[in-house]
Amino acid sequence: MACRKMLGSFVDSMADLRRKLAVGISYEDYLGEVQELRAVYAAIPDDRLGLGCLLATGTPGERALNRYMAAANEWGECLTTTDCETATVEPRLQREWARASVLLSTAQAGI
Repeated sequence: MACRKMLGSFVDSMADLRRKLAVGISYEDYLGEVQELRAVYAAIPDDRLGLGCLLATGTPGERALNRYMAAANEWGECLTTTDCETATVEPRLQREWARASVLLSTAQAGI
């Protein structure tokens, strides 16, 4: 229960992002979502997390966030180049999002 209280908002926020990705989202909206996730993550009282909670939920949740941030970076880099097209970046984004989704599922199971 304590793990849910401390990490629930973070995990739920990532689940919301995963749902938005399933229906489509713009880069600007995606970037805003990732920034919000980072803020929620930063507010986690990590010094109060038990080892079990950290291993079962915290670590996979943090790794999922890292994958979402990696996708944001890939997408942003693509947008700054003239030769990058959606067809070029989409497979890389899908890979990062799929990895994040697996990690998120692990974090959800840990709660």
